[in-house]
Amino acid sequence: MYITILVSLVLLVINGIVCPPVKPGTKPKEGASVNDTNETGLAYDRYLNEIVNVLEDDPAFKKKLETSDLQYIKSGAISKDLDLVHLGIRKKLDEIKRREVIRLKSLVQEQFKYKSEERNGRKVALHHVNLDNPHSFEKEDLAKLIKQATHDLDELDRERKEDFKQYEMKKEHEIKQKLANLNETQRNIEVQHIKEMKEKHKQHPKIHHPGSKAQLEEVWEEVDRLNGENFNPKTFFKLHDVNGDGVLEPSEVEALFTREIEKMYDPNNPEDDMKEAKEEINRMREHVFKEADTDDNHLLDEKEFERLTQREEFGKDEGWKGLDEDDEIYSEEEMQQYEKMLREEEERLKKQQIYDNLAQPGQVVQPVDPNVVHMQQPHQEQQQQQQQHQEQQNLQYAHQENLRQQQLAAAQHQQQFAQQQAALHQQQQQQPVGHQQQPVGHQQQQQPVVQQHQQQQPVVQQQQHQPVVQQHQ
Repeated sequence: MYITILVSLVLLVINGIVCPPVKPGTKPKEGASVNDTNETGLAYDRYLNEIVNVLEDDPAFKKKLETSDLQYIKSGAISKDLDLVHLGIRKKLDEIKRREVIRLKSLVQEQFKYKSEERNGRKVALHHVNLDNPHSFEKEDLAKLIKQATHDLDELDRERKEDFKQYEMKKEHEIKQKLANLNETQRNIEVQHIKEMKEKHKQHPKIHHPGSKAQLEEVWEEVDRLNGENFNPKTFFKLHDVNGDGVLEPSEVEALFTREIEKMYDPNNPEDDMKEAKEEINRMREHVFKEADTDDNHLLDEKEFERLTQREEFGKDEGWKGLDEDDEIYSEEEMQQYEKMLREEEERLKKQQIYDNLAQPGQVVQPVDPNVVHMQQPHQEQQQQQQQHQEQQNLQYAHQENLRQQQLAAAQHQQQFAQQQAALHQQQQQQPVGHQQQPVGHQQQQQPVVQQHQQQQPVVQQQQHQPVVQQHQ
């Protein structure tokens, strides 16, 4: 029991961070990756877990934990009792610290080399270890580790909530943007579709109040497959204390709400946002710990759980107000500030694009005064006019070239026709006189066609060519 209490107390209030239950007897292998241990989200997660796991093996230190109150541990005062730890354990702690110092030095050197932050976007964390003494793990190291982990985990929880708020505001902004780019008919259709999706999301079975009798009994019946009339809080507690350490950890409490989340969110439904589902289960867990975790250690022991089931409110099922009904995710003022920030960012990108367009190879673009940009506009307009004039001249040239090709084709056609007539005339001269009458008549019928073609062709050419010459002049 105290092994998990120790882990949870040193990690201190993993609020909003879902960690798998600690399995008794499992320890991270030396040199194992962070993923092989309990992930807290901290940059020094591996160091933290290795220290905790080694301290678990010392009977004297464990006994001291059994007699210490929560505040004594959270304040870091328990570090004074590090002298109780066996020499062999101390040597292991020293080695763990030396590896951590080497890791930190490597990160700092890399940061200095590239003059940037660590790859994950955070500055290199240094406050969890005493760098003045890089060789051995002392009381100050344990105190620093506990205090820094407490601060950092709380900060991670705040970041989670802020990230979700930003996510929701971004969704709202994108909807507004999409509607603004539609015509009235399309906008009405889209607004109706959004309304239908919201209504469809609300159509689900009743959500029980987290931690209420009705909610726990539903888990008892549908998950544990037991008779609802035989619901027993003590039996229920033991069934869901998965690792048998005598407490319900955050992940074990969250598992109790899986059924409720499944009622509200289905990954196959377009109207259900699974990112909201994750936040929903965090809110349920926080609510239950707020009601039942009387010693504020973010663990529910058997006594705390029993007191929860004995409260008058336990028998009342007030339901649950989901995220889609919560108006407190962000305020109107926060939304306005968010949209203002987006507009400023958009304006900055536009100006940056102007600078990039003005840049020449080998030149460094200096910040441009808006007045200078305004003064450059007449020059840009003149360039546009010159470009338009050049395009008109190109069109005129193409038109003239087309007429020339037509004239050339007509001349070739006339030449071919003349050759055919000459050949026909020669053939008629070689035939008897009686046989020449019909071809002569035929020639007379065709002759006007030749004359008409010869007379009309220059006129057409002149009419087509004349406007181009005038326009060119």
